[in-house]
Amino acid sequence: MVEELLTQQQCDLIVDIIKERCGRFKTFENQYGDLFYEPYTRMRHKHTVTSAIISGFAPGCFDIAGITSADLSYGLCDKMSQPELSCEKGVFHIYSDSSDLKGKKIVERCKSMNLDITKPPLFFLLVVYVSSKGDLKKIELCLPNKDASIRERYVMFEN
Repeated sequence: MVEELLTQQQCDLIVDIIKERCGRFKTFENQYGDLFYEPYTRMRHKHTVTSAIISGFAPGCFDIAGITSADLSYGLCDKMSQPELSCEKGVFHIYSDSSDLKGKKIVERCKSMNLDITKPPLFFLLVVYVSSKGDLKKIELCLPNKDASIRERYVMFEN
């Protein structure tokens, strides 16, 4: 079921965008690596690469037939933002593998959209496995149930 939420063409284009963003991040990292003192950045790199990836899915920044994007604000006083992507079969967010996949927005979407995970529209996740240096390892399409527990996984890309 989970592999049917996006078309193969949509999956391929999403993978291409994520690969391109990781490549650009690695170039950035190589150019500006001497700006940072490694012990101070060691635990912070992953946030930067995730920001680079999701920035590729900001409204108006990509062209994938059947997928639209809107800014989703969250966090303390809604000061953080990420893309909320919509397609024919539902709504999805992109997260890194180190993210808490039980965050408030995920739980809210699951409770409202995933009461019956056999019938779209559904809420689902793209989980991106990438090193702090920007090396893309894997992309999974994940379908959580109404309680935000992942019930199905589909590997879209693996390196």
